[in-house]
Amino acid sequence: MKNLTKLVNIFFPIAAIVIIVSACSLEANKEIRGDGPTHISGTLTMSNLQVWEQNKTAVKLSDAYFPFTNGTEIQVYSLIFLPDSGNYVPQFLDEGKIRNGKLSIAVPELEDPLLMDWDDLNPLCFPEWSVIDPPSIEPSNTKGNMVYFGSPEGMLNREGLVGTPYSIGMESIIFFYVNKDCKITLGSGDGIYDGNQISVYDQQPLYLKEGWNTICKRESFGKSGNSIIAMTIKNPNDFKWVIYKNMPLSP
Repeated sequence: MKNLTKLVNIFFPIAAIVIIVSACSLEANKEIRGDGPTHISGTLTMSNLQVWEQNKTAVKLSDAYFPFTNGTEIQVYSLIFLPDSGNYVPQFLDEGKIRNGKLSIAVPELEDPLLMDWDDLNPLCFPEWSVIDPPSIEPSNTKGNMVYFGSPEGMLNREGLVGTPYSIGMESIIFFYVNKDCKITLGSGDGIYDGNQISVYDQQPLYLKEGWNTICKRESFGKSGNSIIAMTIKNPNDFKWVIYKNMPLSP
């Protein structure tokens, strides 16, 4: 279970960005290519998208990333997790490539047995809410899953940094598949999760459509050090693909 927690946390690696202290505009971090969908029906496809690395010596948000320039061709894997005897085990899906620093991969629609019931899906996708208010889904028989991406060079996360004069944080895109239109209700409140104080304010329901949906998780830290979490639906084209070399992945 430790390995799973470590893998899930790649989507929210706040510790890697607290050195970025200047609250600059996010504009310099955007990689926008039009309006882009928040819902994808059919195959989830990424074609020739630039991969980036975090600049751990940056002192402002506009310098937070630099292009990944590995000249060799790198195999990329998509994977999901499935419940097994009280744990979660990885299931590798389709393969893609990073060629000349650019990512291309396609993931088909998910069907049984690659989908999970809500009781198994909820703890994996919304773990912090276990100490606030357990989320619910309507219709209750909705099934789904979320897909991860990685390579022998490292895990991949689609993300962006956000900053204000009072806080700094990270937004990460979760590629979330459901087998029918549904509504996820997430509560608001405070709690202690994994030893840290977390807060959720005015969290709105998530309305998802059958197929792939792009849920954005924002985790911010203010001067108090408390973590503020929010879930919304956002355009993935506003975020960068970032590789984390400390977490290689292969079947």
